[in-house]
Amino acid sequence: MNLYKELSKWVHFFFEPEKPYQINLIRAASQNFLLWLVLPMQSIYLRSLGASGSQVGWITGLGGLIGGILCFFLGTLVHKLGVKKIFMWGSLGIAVGGLLLAIAHSLLVAISGVVIFLSFRYGIAGLCRTICGTCLEDDIRARGMQLCDTLSAVPRLVAPSVSGVIVFLFGGLVASGIRPLYYIEFAGFCLIAFLVWRLFIEPRKIKEEIKKDGAGFRERFHQLFKQGNRLKSWILFRSLAYMPWYAALVYVPLFAKEVKHAGSFTVGGIQTAMWVGTLLFALPMGSLADRHGRKRVTFVMILIYILSILLFIFSPNRLVLVISGFFQGSVMLSMVTQSAMGIELIPIPFIGEWLGTMGLVKGVLALLSPAIAGLLWGTFGPFYTFYFVIASSIIALPLLAIMPETLVKAEE
Repeated sequence: MNLYKELSKWVHFFFEPEKPYQINLIRAASQNFLLWLVLPMQSIYLRSLGASGSQVGWITGLGGLIGGILCFFLGTLVHKLGVKKIFMWGSLGIAVGGLLLAIAHSLLVAISGVVIFLSFRYGIAGLCRTICGTCLEDDIRARGMQLCDTLSAVPRLVAPSVSGVIVFLFGGLVASGIRPLYYIEFAGFCLIAFLVWRLFIEPRKIKEEIKKDGAGFRERFHQLFKQGNRLKSWILFRSLAYMPWYAALVYVPLFAKEVKHAGSFTVGGIQTAMWVGTLLFALPMGSLADRHGRKRVTFVMILIYILSILLFIFSPNRLVLVISGFFQGSVMLSMVTQSAMGIELIPIPFIGEWLGTMGLVKGVLALLSPAIAGLLWGTFGPFYTFYFVIASSIIALPLLAIMPETLVKAEE
């Protein structure tokens, strides 16, 4: 009976927000499957086309930097254009990048594909939170965001394993084996763009902001940082908290293959295990964050992530690699709760500018973090890349301690 009541509560909660929330969840789920079909293999694909270990980091980081700049400018346009057009054209941009990677037989073409692919990926991903920020009330925002991430993670859960099977069938961890994934990517994102065009509805609060907005670019940013609470300190904390994610995204698969001698199934299994961990703990962590505070949950998740990376780099066998992947899912839980905190630090009318600003920050980190990690990989060895990941996470914790607990604001 208790289980039935709990399930009923979550079903009611799911249908309570505005319709854009549900449609965006479907869009995000489809996008996650397609992205995580290729991302675990992308660094290996670039290596097979002739990139060095450090070049992989720079190439990936360049795409992230341009994506951050794109996200910044798209964020300033949310209150003018709305998010529907941004999601639609962004999906088509990812499709073009996937097509270039599919036909790439030289490193130069592959670099162009990666930059376009990642630019549009980060450009629209940074603005996805506008839906949760405008459709969910403060007292349910963390749960709503974790619920969205949980349900949209289900396709992401199976994608790396599906990717491993496809790569195995087409020849293994070589260019010809990975190439078919990008053809699937191209077709899938074209379909997503069509579905957004036909089904997505602009959130009510964004519609209202489009109608009444008259402030200029500079004036809106001035108002944002004037009204926001401790935004500069928050940007510094988020920078340190995000650096490990961008480095690990590139170098976890490469470390598993080249240092731990893992095959395609293990590389895919690590990513799948990470999303299993995210899926299992997302709703409980969201509930805890809404009841007991964002900071406590974030602090615990960062500590678990540090331990998971230590387990990964010192793992004695492939089973432990996969187990470490399960606990690496804590980084996603931490980032979702941090996103809820960030949205609660600023006035809702400025959510586009705020998420655009954070997208720019993430873009710089997407270049800087893999570049530093790649430099450490090439200069001192692969293990130092992950020492950098651990150090960034540890330094972020004191900054988190001085930030305000935004749940207090939500309850007032």
